[in-house]
Amino acid sequence: IICTGDTTFTVTVTDTSFCGGQVVLQIAGRDAGLFTVTPNRLTLQQNAPQSATVRMRATITGQLQAELRVFNNNRCNNIARIPINFLRKTDFEYSEGQIDLDTLYVGCVEKPFAEKPLTLTNITNRPLKIDSIRLQDTVFKWSPAVAGQNLPLTVPPGGSWTMLVRMNAGDTTRTNYDTLRLFSDDRCPGSGIIPLVGHTQEVLLLLKDDGTIIDSMSFGPVCPGQISDVRTYQYRSGVSDPIGIDTIEFDDGFFGRRFRFPIMLQPQEAYNPTFVRFRPTRAGNYTGEMRVKTRYKGCTIVKKIFLKGYGIDVNFVFNQSIIGYGNVTIGKTATQAVTVENRGDPRRLSAYLKIGDVFR
Repeated sequence: IICTGDTTFTVTVTDTSFCGGQVVLQIAGRDAGLFTVTPNRLTLQQNAPQSATVRMRATITGQLQAELRVFNNNRCNNIARIPINFLRKTDFEYSEGQIDLDTLYVGCVEKPFAEKPLTLTNITNRPLKIDSIRLQDTVFKWSPAVAGQNLPLTVPPGGSWTMLVRMNAGDTTRTNYDTLRLFSDDRCPGSGIIPLVGHTQEVLLLLKDDGTIIDSMSFGPVCPGQISDVRTYQYRSGVSDPIGIDTIEFDDGFFGRRFRFPIMLQPQEAYNPTFVRFRPTRAGNYTGEMRVKTRYKGCTIVKKIFLKGYGIDVNFVFNQSIIGYGNVTIGKTATQAVTVENRGDPRRLSAYLKIGDVFR
């Protein structure tokens, strides 16, 4: 059917046996929501035809599939199944009526996105202009398959234009839905409406103690050469298969517990928290990452936690290297002024004499 978005057809049901009685009509199958049947109950007499009307209301294009089922509420008790198949076309013929994109795994290095082509063919005898394309969810993107074939453009009769529809991997387990809407001078209702669906799956979960996702840790100020308090995290499998953590890497200034790899994680099983610490070797800001790596179904999965800390700049300077008092009479005192300059971070200073009981 071309251009038609609302149509009806008649189904005739006849009892050719001696069963008689009432039958129930029901629409089932993938696209059952696009069809209705009226009435949905018929009372049959032998060899007396009864009719019902099936109505289709559709704005999507492509193959529409459903099934009309006739249930007998009598002693015969059999079910008649009538396939319903339509190929709905518009002025533009689309290579896909719906785009189902591959499952993406969060953190997969080899496959950060899934992509499929969508080709539009002008099946009319007049040129058709494509003005624009709109998507709502930012996880989906589109681009022309051939560089330079940007919109707006005109497709001649019998000509075609191909775009690439892409879904980028998210950062959590989620099924993404959207509708690609193409605006053109196609005269048919529903032209340019293509449902999109794709799934993103977490393989390795890094969690806080409360079970929420952790993506960063802050350690605050620490003196060079000293070690911070711990920051904890948990790891867990996000899939129904066992997975193994191969390595845990840290950037300069940060470290964690030493493990024997691989660390095997069983599905639906929790593990005790482990820790990360900060040990600066210099003054100033530190930023870095902790990278936890595993492999799953051909993917190298890298989960990252952003780390930051600060090495305190301790830099006090005296204005003289030695304090000279000269000769001091026994029982008398002498005083010398000493200046201390703080060339580092603002800090509270305390001073004491390490040697010498006569000095205070």
